[in-house]
Amino acid sequence: MAKKLLWVALLAGVMAGCAAQPAPDNTNSAQSADQAFDNLHNGFNDGQFGKDSKQDGFWDRLDVCKVLGDVFSTGDQVVRLGFFYGVEGEGVLGATYGMAGYDVVFDLYHRQMSVSKYFGGGMGMPGLGVSASVYAGIAEGFQHGVGDWDGYFVNAEFDVGLPFLKDYFSVTPVFFVSGVDQNDDNIISPSEILTPPNGVYGFSVGLSVGVDALPDVLPVSGAITEGLWMPHKSAIRHFYDFLDDTNILGYQLDVELVDHETGELCPSDWPDVDSERECIVEFGNNQSSNTKAALHMAWGICELNGGCLFPLAGSAALSAVAIGAFQDAGNSLGDICPDLAASLGEPSGE
Repeated sequence: MAKKLLWVALLAGVMAGCAAQPAPDNTNSAQSADQAFDNLHNGFNDGQFGKDSKQDGFWDRLDVCKVLGDVFSTGDQVVRLGFFYGVEGEGVLGATYGMAGYDVVFDLYHRQMSVSKYFGGGMGMPGLGVSASVYAGIAEGFQHGVGDWDGYFVNAEFDVGLPFLKDYFSVTPVFFVSGVDQNDDNIISPSEILTPPNGVYGFSVGLSVGVDALPDVLPVSGAITEGLWMPHKSAIRHFYDFLDDTNILGYQLDVELVDHETGELCPSDWPDVDSERECIVEFGNNQSSNTKAALHMAWGICELNGGCLFPLAGSAALSAVAIGAFQDAGNSLGDICPDLAASLGEPSGE
């Protein structure tokens, strides 16, 4: 419920911008959407980000400074955040683990989204069984865009049996770092791991259900696994088509399908045509402010997560808006959060 209320607060601002507009027709929905978001954006910051922007109360409802807190004090690199969720199947035979799954990934800093498929394996607590899990997590280190997600990862995962039906249900926290296969042997050695703050790294928490033919000796088991993540092009297209058709109160979500390396628009019939391209979904456009594009992204995150009721989705949506505002303010903490800046001994932005 708390996450739903966070999204309602964000949506209330969008509706306030929409209320000043006549009901749009289907021929100009995109233009009307821009007008509505412009009204929201202008009312949000009164033409510039600064402490005067708090007069309209929108900052207070979003509570941007509380969302990101003192991470602003460490600069631009810390807010290169991502949010992801996915599903995974896993099999255990003795001490050998095998896994495969899909991730839906949002790069909050660059306002991009992609879908990846992966497979891999590793070693862990001996067992014999299969399981499936759903999970959500937070990642850090998106230096170039959401395409940074694809590649090799090394994971440390743990299964913690739940008190009820402990033989079937467990909570699965996973910590991961990315790696580079420098010698092309499809194995990531310790020297090829990109330790933080290099590469992409983070954590996820999942709920697993499965069966194990061997009795659990300990309530907690663990494994070290590695895998290769690759773009799932047909799924990317599916999610893009869904978001491109999404509207609320008649206003259309602003998304584009772009080449993740060049930023050029991908063909309208990709991946059936020009399938060698690696395209991703991007929120907003070149004419949008960072905040306006971030509002579109927050809207998209919540559309794909049941109104932001999925774990971490509400926080990710608000963080996207906060990061966009941070970028529009020239990365100046004092222009966005003067009280926080003062407490950290930074310029107030006046």
